[in-house]
Amino acid sequence: MKKNILIIAYYFPPHSGAGVQRPLRLVNELVKDGWNVTVISSNYSYLTIDKSLSKKIPENINIMYLRDIVSEKIQQLGNVFLSKLYSFLVFPDRMVFWYLFNIKKIKNIVKENDFDVCLTTSSPFSAHFIGKKIKSIKPNIKWIIDYRDAWSKNPSIIYSKRKPLLYFLSHIFERYFNKLSDLIMTVSDNLKNDILHNDKNKIKVIYNGYDCDDFKGLSKKAEIGKNMVFNGIRKVFFYVLFDILHLVFGVFFINENKFIIRMRVQVS
Repeated sequence: MKKNILIIAYYFPPHSGAGVQRPLRLVNELVKDGWNVTVISSNYSYLTIDKSLSKKIPENINIMYLRDIVSEKIQQLGNVFLSKLYSFLVFPDRMVFWYLFNIKKIKNIVKENDFDVCLTTSSPFSAHFIGKKIKSIKPNIKWIIDYRDAWSKNPSIIYSKRKPLLYFLSHIFERYFNKLSDLIMTVSDNLKNDILHNDKNKIKVIYNGYDCDDFKGLSKKAEIGKNMVFNGIRKVFFYVLFDILHLVFGVFFINENKFIIRMRVQVS
């Protein structure tokens, strides 16, 4: 008998970006393993779109796109100050009203379906508030938290002007949700160490990777050099520099063809 899983992923195709890739790959692997998959995502129209990613979604899954009304309205106003003020005031992130305005619909979906597992992936961390609500409605559902990014130790909190308050709240909710969950997933060993939970055996590392099918039909070309541009943010430059070092070491480690690599760091 097939198992049923509900995935809460704010970022999902046709949206593009780094946050889309992991849930998309996860959905494909679950379908291959015989799961019935339902995805609840956002139809926020101001996110960048990549229609080619939609072609990689399995045909036999159910996707529901729910509006992020507040974010849309603020974006429509075109007021930069208001947008920054909104981001400054809300917790845990600016997608919290997507959760608040849609939780009734999501509760009905959960009640009408026999889900065995609920997986919430972050960021945004508002997704885990949905997971907590679902767990309270149906305690028998197994709740998996997937951290693509650190929460309480996230640079956006560490370098925030609201650090004391944000860290305090994030610390409380991260520990609370992790305790309620049945399993925690993350992308690296370093991130595993950052996650606030006493039982590290409950945390499983599933690395980001690639799909060999994406490279079918491509031919290998010899090149004399490669250019690489790294974009960073000035206010968290030391965090960006840390990432650059990891990137450089990684590139040279896999550089079997001994290409000449020229790097340019662009900080904005």
